[in-house]
Amino acid sequence: MNDFLRSLEQERAKFAFESIFQVKERGEEDRELEKKYRSHVRSASTLILTNGLGNALAFYQSKFEPGTKIETPGDVENFINKDNFNNLKPEKRSYALLYFYLSKWLAGKGSDQVNVTEGNDPLQWTINNATSLEVLQATQETLALLNWMKRFAQAILEEEKEEE
Repeated sequence: MNDFLRSLEQERAKFAFESIFQVKERGEEDRELEKKYRSHVRSASTLILTNGLGNALAFYQSKFEPGTKIETPGDVENFINKDNFNNLKPEKRSYALLYFYLSKWLAGKGSDQVNVTEGNDPLQWTINNATSLEVLQATQETLALLNWMKRFAQAILEEEKEEE
């Protein structure tokens, strides 16, 4: 199918599937990462709706590595291939992956149709550049993407089992 004819919803689905599949591949070596990521994706929409996009992004960033400089927004591959990423605990890596996939999508690196943050880190963009209307649009776009991510995570990733 020609990329030109893809709807935005199809682009979201494709990006979500690819991101979840990449986590699944990493999870082959680390089941705990897979379980944590699934859990974090499932709760992300609620966190955003309750606290706002900026607060949710700040929470995610603080969880994976306080003080980490984001060199290129949405450059997931470069970040996850660094040694310090692999040294993080699965919980922190899952927060980092969620933040970076959302960042990649919002920065326009996942679809030609979406460039909400104009290539900038979404947290910095929300704090420094965005109007209230732009933050609302970014929130709606994030929630739409998370709907797909949640569906694929539930279908593909291993679930954490509650201890009896």
